[in-house]
Amino acid sequence: MAHPVESRHLDHSPTRVFFLPLAVYFMGHIFIRILRGGALELDEAEQLIFSQWLLPGYSSQPPLYTWLQFVFVKIFGKSVLAVSLLKNALLFLAYTFLFFGARKVYGKVDLARIVALSPFFILQISWGAQRDLTHSVLLFATESATFFAIVGLLVNRSIPYYGLLGLFLGLGFLSKASFGLFSISFIIALATTKEGHLTLLNKRSLSSLAIVLLVTLPYDVWAFSHIDIAARSVHKLHLFGQGEIYRVLGKLFVSCIAVLSPFFLVFFLIFGKALSRPKRSSEINPLYFPLLRYFPILLGLLVILVAVFDVTRFKNRWLAPLLVIVPVAAFQYLNTKNVSAQMIRRFTLALGIIAIGILSIMGDGVLKFVENLKWLQYRW
Repeated sequence: MAHPVESRHLDHSPTRVFFLPLAVYFMGHIFIRILRGGALELDEAEQLIFSQWLLPGYSSQPPLYTWLQFVFVKIFGKSVLAVSLLKNALLFLAYTFLFFGARKVYGKVDLARIVALSPFFILQISWGAQRDLTHSVLLFATESATFFAIVGLLVNRSIPYYGLLGLFLGLGFLSKASFGLFSISFIIALATTKEGHLTLLNKRSLSSLAIVLLVTLPYDVWAFSHIDIAARSVHKLHLFGQGEIYRVLGKLFVSCIAVLSPFFLVFFLIFGKALSRPKRSSEINPLYFPLLRYFPILLGLLVILVAVFDVTRFKNRWLAPLLVIVPVAAFQYLNTKNVSAQMIRRFTLALGIIAIGILSIMGDGVLKFVENLKWLQYRW
């Protein structure tokens, strides 16, 4: 089990071993995407069209991704570079926030590295993000930033951290509609513990609420006056369908298993001998119970959506961003004293295999593109 969250115990050894390979990986994706050329995917093309204008709202999804795309288009033009650079910059930020949050929790850079990169095993994120995800990528980034702010608050209940929490929550609500499920689940999980309860009920939390309202105000006004457009994302869940509740719940559980099984397979194979429950309260850090309770609470909310609101459809790509915290939470079950350097190397190797595999698959399209160029040159 990780030691309590205390800033004075942090390992301040160099972190370039984390950032340099990560930056190279995402720059590789940008390079491959530019070389591959070709048409944009559906969501990407939609964002490129919307980004011609800066408006308070565009469609059924909140506008933050389009606002960011607007900035990148102004700088790099309407190009594949503008699309790919934004997406990979957001992914880099997502893993960066997870790393800094995990470092505060675990106090060890080597362990924080693999904790932060564990969502790589959620293929709908690591692979799907490079194909046709836009708002889900931004959702992942804002979730990671919110996680970092919450960890910071549990270390130090200061105004800056409450301000950051409000900012990241506001940006999260502007990223994708399903951010509400993430934030509600995490806040409920926090409220079930003494530390979290004190953090949430602190009068400084009013500053967080004020910032959330301020950040989301332009979109809130637009959504209220265009309620028919803003509510369209709800229909994607197939509300008021006639599906059988047990069949839908079964699909929900199967989807969760499908999303998380690659991670847990590798996790148990490598860290099985290091698993343990804390024996003393001194071994429990303030995030232990909130992290472990996040998934059951999220699952409970999803079940309520099915049972009460008759939601009949859950896509893996829709669920995946909501589940990225689950791999991070799984490391709470480890006794860090029993985590050997060999275990960390093996997990890092597994991450490397996933990363190289994804780059290879994406690069295969580049090879085919180059071959086509050679063929055209020969024909000419």
